[in-house]
Amino acid sequence: MKITNAVRKKVWYATVVLWAMLLAAALVAPYTSPTVFWFPGFAAIGFLPLLIFGIGLLIIAIVKRRSIGFLIALLLGICIPQLPLLWASHTPAVFSVQKNKGSIRLMQLNAKGLRGYDPTLNHLRNERKAFVDFVRRQAPDIICLQEFADVKGSVLLSNIALLRDSLQYPYVLFQPTYYQQEPWGRTAFGTAIFSRYPLANRGTLALDSKDFTENLVYADVLLPHGAFRVATAHFQSMHLNWELQPDQLPAHLIEDGHFLTGAFFWQKLHHYQQLHVQHAINIRRFCDSSSMPVALCMDMNTLPNSWVYRQVRGTYTDAFLQYGRGIGSSYKSVLPYVRIDYVLADKAFEVKQFGIMPLAISDHHALLCDIQLSRSTKE
Repeated sequence: MKITNAVRKKVWYATVVLWAMLLAAALVAPYTSPTVFWFPGFAAIGFLPLLIFGIGLLIIAIVKRRSIGFLIALLLGICIPQLPLLWASHTPAVFSVQKNKGSIRLMQLNAKGLRGYDPTLNHLRNERKAFVDFVRRQAPDIICLQEFADVKGSVLLSNIALLRDSLQYPYVLFQPTYYQQEPWGRTAFGTAIFSRYPLANRGTLALDSKDFTENLVYADVLLPHGAFRVATAHFQSMHLNWELQPDQLPAHLIEDGHFLTGAFFWQKLHHYQQLHVQHAINIRRFCDSSSMPVALCMDMNTLPNSWVYRQVRGTYTDAFLQYGRGIGSSYKSVLPYVRIDYVLADKAFEVKQFGIMPLAISDHHALLCDIQLSRSTKE
């Protein structure tokens, strides 16, 4: 059947209108709480593909001399202020193992259990060795880990002992989020800080009111020339690709069983975005009430063009935007632009260098960041 020009025009205008509506929703996402309206948060996930698609529409409009090209160009122009959140354009530099005098090296990683604690599994043991070699080579002063597993078993390797004793991070703060019964015993999963500097005023902050709540874990780092507060958190995973039956859910996810076993993709997204709003508000209150500068290391499970990111960041410096280059993907996903792991620092810090480095032991990349207090913060 021959397609008439009238049909082509209708398809063209319908495509442009749909694209414009989705892009407009994505543009307001940083300013619209998911508790008020969920759709912008959904549209924001596709912001970069929508931007690229819009450029294609603009090229077609110019070639075909379509008058609607002006509207397309206008919407693309409105996107420009958001691009610095998604793309860093600094001159690429190799991350230097050598630190500047007086700087502190932070390492941020969702450890995915820090696998390899079963010495009989050779492929995981190799991943664990690569993690150890990485830490020894890069020599971070403070390591912040999410989804960290504290395993107990006579034939298993202790993750805490690995970092505390073998890698010489004697100051440890670990807050379990949930426990999981394994054949060898009970394993605790949670958030941890390992430091080569003394930690004082240690604490945790529940980020929501769920039975198995995520926690912000924090401590004051005591330096020879002052002190600052380091904090780390994991915003609950959305499990968007999970397809489990109710009897297959682990105990800590039963509370979300309806969304994980019987809900559509957008319903899961809506549910967890609302939960992340609680996390973001509590962390921002924590930072605003801190008596000393705070450095945040987090797996936020949200993109930088979101309301949640904007709330948590506040006036803090995003280390990647300050010293990175490109999109800064931090998660191994089918989407190549997923940046959900962050180092955010109070303005009292100066970011000296920043790097994103893949590790086989996790589906997240490790973040390394050298920061330095730009003003003294005596105790």
